[in-house]
Amino acid sequence: MKAVKLFFLMASTILFLLTGCRYFDGVKGNGNYISEKRNVEDFSEIDISGAFNLFVEVGEEPSLKINTDENLHELIRTDVRNGRLIIDQKRNLRSEEPIDIRVTTKDLRKIDGAGACDIIVNNVNNLDFELNLSGATELRISGSTDNFNVELSGASKLFASNFLANFVRIEASGASKAEVNSDKSLLVNASGASKVNYFGNPSEIDYDLSGASSINRK
Repeated sequence: MKAVKLFFLMASTILFLLTGCRYFDGVKGNGNYISEKRNVEDFSEIDISGAFNLFVEVGEEPSLKINTDENLHELIRTDVRNGRLIIDQKRNLRSEEPIDIRVTTKDLRKIDGAGACDIIVNNVNNLDFELNLSGATELRISGSTDNFNVELSGASKLFASNFLANFVRIEASGASKAEVNSDKSLLVNASGASKVNYFGNPSEIDYDLSGASSINRK
């Protein structure tokens, strides 16, 4: 019994040291908060990973602005490749305030979000829109679309009650949570402890639930 206790104590100590080293390995902000504008080409998709607050506005010319500690700006990568805006970080970043990134684009069709992102999207209006969220990513969206395809994993959260869609398809796993607004069709495949709440009056509802997953009308 003593040997077992000693083993778990040593394992816990090693785990603490490893996670602690990863945390303190990050670059700490210097507290001098500044805004930086960056030139970006046209894009219709966003791929973001990292502990960022992302604000997206649809309807204007493409732009990008970052607000954070002066010494952290150079460690945030932003690049457009084949119409896809990629946002990530070169190293772990530690700031006393949230790292805010604000972008505008004329058209938006897809977002991939990973890590601990908080994302707000306004005024989306197109035929198709796709979301892929993982980790502790949280996203709020407003606007409308015809086809809305969603994939959630981990502890992701989607708040789309103000995003009107005719056809909604959701794949959710882990402890994911989703709020959607469907007018015609709602297809849900949920596992783990996922929860799906829906608004509207879809004429077709089809769902496959496993584990402690649930679906409810609001």
